[in-house]
Amino acid sequence: MNRLYIKILCLFLMLSSVPSNLQAIDDKGIPEQLSSWKSWVLHGKEDYLCPNPYDNGNEYLCTWPSRLKMELNERGGRFNQEWVIYSDNWIPLPGNNKAWPNDVTVDQVEVPVTSRAGVPHVHLKKGSHTVKGAFNWNNIPEMINVPLKTGLVELKIGGEPVEFPLFDDAGRLWLQNKIEAETTEDKSDVKVFRMLDDDIPMIITTLARLWLSGQAREIILKDLPPENFIPMELESPLPVLINENRDVVIQARPGMWDIYIITRSIKPINNIGPVKTVFGQETWVVKKQNHLRMIEVSGVQPIDPGQTDLPGNWKRYPSYLVNSGDEILLDQIKRGDPSPAPDQLQLHRTIWLDFNGKGYTFKDRINGTMSSQWFLVMDPPAKLGRITLDGVDQLITGHGKDNKPGVELRKGSLNLEGESRLESGKRAIPAVGWSHDVQSLSGKLNLPPGWRLITVNGVDSIRGTWLQKWTLLDLFIVLIISIAVFKLWNMKAGMLALVTLVLIYHAFYTPVRYINAYSFYQSSIQDSEKVRMDLL
Repeated sequence: MNRLYIKILCLFLMLSSVPSNLQAIDDKGIPEQLSSWKSWVLHGKEDYLCPNPYDNGNEYLCTWPSRLKMELNERGGRFNQEWVIYSDNWIPLPGNNKAWPNDVTVDQVEVPVTSRAGVPHVHLKKGSHTVKGAFNWNNIPEMINVPLKTGLVELKIGGEPVEFPLFDDAGRLWLQNKIEAETTEDKSDVKVFRMLDDDIPMIITTLARLWLSGQAREIILKDLPPENFIPMELESPLPVLINENRDVVIQARPGMWDIYIITRSIKPINNIGPVKTVFGQETWVVKKQNHLRMIEVSGVQPIDPGQTDLPGNWKRYPSYLVNSGDEILLDQIKRGDPSPAPDQLQLHRTIWLDFNGKGYTFKDRINGTMSSQWFLVMDPPAKLGRITLDGVDQLITGHGKDNKPGVELRKGSLNLEGESRLESGKRAIPAVGWSHDVQSLSGKLNLPPGWRLITVNGVDSIRGTWLQKWTLLDLFIVLIISIAVFKLWNMKAGMLALVTLVLIYHAFYTPVRYINAYSFYQSSIQDSEKVRMDLL
């Protein structure tokens, strides 16, 4: 029986440790003795059998809707949608509390509709299904909710197809937008802004800002991505297509929209142009990378960023007004940075003392910027054990003739955590420990139970040490008590009292501490009474 439990546990660990590959597991890959336990092991984890998006192995797509077809009129209508279900699940239906679906069937079998958070749902088994239903109302509503995952909507109102149904990010399908659009004039205003990042390779970010009114329609922006630049990333709330001829096709609807297109150069560039602007005039900003090269921009007219409609985070860069046919010249003054600014690093160190007092464990957190040195190494006698950059573990390599352990750096902005050990019975600890100067240094020492920190030398400021806690009043109280014991008994008793008080005076829950606190309390009361009498 114990061996059977062990086998079941092994199967459970095997299936739960690789969830992204469970869909590939079949009965052939499971031992015969454990195949009957497959459903038991996967109970509650059926979603792990669903496919993943290409860029996220931790997300599971268990329901997949196809095109939603709706035919509506002033008295109601019908809908039809096909679903692919990879694990038993609840799926939403078109409609809401004001437009509840009726006569809902799944594969021509009538099923009950359940309200979940005010949204109609039906429960579907694994497989492909066709869901149909109907609506009944006295007047066509202004909008109706549809499943958020629905990508395509085929809508007919009064028998006439709606070419571009208005479907927003909240899952609302607007049914009366066509009537409203007929009374609104079709207007469009487009402004183009670009940010040139003089990196390697050169990056140009194009922002097309659209203001639209009237009917939903298709807009074509010709030659929007710059010539000799390859599109890398597109960010848009609207459906957008970039053609091979660099035309951008937008399925637009009324509203204000920002479309970002990030492109990179295919070769080193020292000039851009003649520029083909979309609407005759554009606003460009230039983000210089002086650590790579120093450039001077000419050929275009400078403009005050505060007088433009540039995005807020772009206004800190020099801006220029670019007309159609202008050529942007990038005159290279100097390659690289022969005299970079000094590195700016801040080190915070946390130290743990071993229970036997013969070693230390360090955890260093280093933040700042690196501009002149592209590696960090640990000086002996400390031994480097682990390094992470931006939360990612890094390979520790040897540097220099002494082969000191350290890490290579590839970015100027530094967010590093390092863990190291110092196996030494000495009480001296290196202030930095790294072969690099820092602008600021702070630390925290953690002592094991039973240890006390007497004092520390070599630091600018420190608090909490044993010597620092002593005040003139404390010394006076200890001497008075010791002299009193000497007078009452003898010299040995007085010396014993002096040594004992020095050792336990700052410990918690000692009678001396209570006497000191009581005297301070009485003096505070007397002071307050005196102030009150003076006021009277």
